[in-house]
Amino acid sequence: MTNAFLRLADNGHTGVRFIYRAGHHGLPSHWRYLMLATQLAGTGLQAQAIVQAPTPPAGVTARTRVDNAAINAVIGALTGAVWATIRDSQRLKGAEQGLVGGVLTSVGRQTAASPFNGSGFLGREVSAVGVSLITSAGQRSTTFTFPVGPVSLEYGEHEYDWRLNVTDFLLTIGMTFYPSTRLDVGKSLSSGVPVFRIRRTDFGKSGDVDLTAAQLAGTVLLSRNAFDPLTGKADVIYHENVHVLQEDYFEEAITLPTERAVIRPLPFGRRFLKHLDLGVLGPVLGGLISRLIPYRSRPWEREAYGLTANLKY
Repeated sequence: MTNAFLRLADNGHTGVRFIYRAGHHGLPSHWRYLMLATQLAGTGLQAQAIVQAPTPPAGVTARTRVDNAAINAVIGALTGAVWATIRDSQRLKGAEQGLVGGVLTSVGRQTAASPFNGSGFLGREVSAVGVSLITSAGQRSTTFTFPVGPVSLEYGEHEYDWRLNVTDFLLTIGMTFYPSTRLDVGKSLSSGVPVFRIRRTDFGKSGDVDLTAAQLAGTVLLSRNAFDPLTGKADVIYHENVHVLQEDYFEEAITLPTERAVIRPLPFGRRFLKHLDLGVLGPVLGGLISRLIPYRSRPWEREAYGLTANLKY
């Protein structure tokens, strides 16, 4: 039985401390992380059954969950192999580490899509372990990055650090003080990102689909039509939780490293990148790709709808 303990606490310097102990010393570290994260996700799902006793999610089949894990495993393996190649390391080992990371991103997304309080936050941190394994492929050790709103807490090579996504931070500040929006503290804590209620009734249509919520640059926006008029629930937020985790992978694995490679050679580059990321390439590139693909054909929308098929929104 794995003996593991995770703790976040203020250490007076970076505000984060990560402690891990495992009894499976014979296993590669990334396989132990998979077992730990699966236990954490399972604990959250058990809490859902105990606290809320929901109706079994008949709309999300076991086949859907297995397929999702397999697809994300392949994506993780390919990304890990690419990162290992870039770092002139063993591609096969990088692919193996990426595969485990991909499975963990799937576990995180399936957790975030589950209708219980805190599912988004828990799923995001489980997924973060997977993304960290993928993006660290080819390195001597894994650097773990845990996002909390626009801030990321890092642990690697026995050192702690923090980073701030400037674009996400500025959008969060702007939305906080925008007259037509209101920060929903409860849903923000549950989702692990700033969630805002906006006074408009919806966000228009995409084809024949009414858009009642949106996810952009580390935030979630809920229109008035996102809330059921009878129950007051906004189950669409679990759909948006999945998009948050998709964005985490897209930025950490692709767009943020690209930005860093461009900024680092500049005169101010290294000083800027010490604790900051620009974070503008992800939203811009994501918006351009979305314009090229019809709404119902977008793979990220298919995944979000598939993992929330048991919910009405």
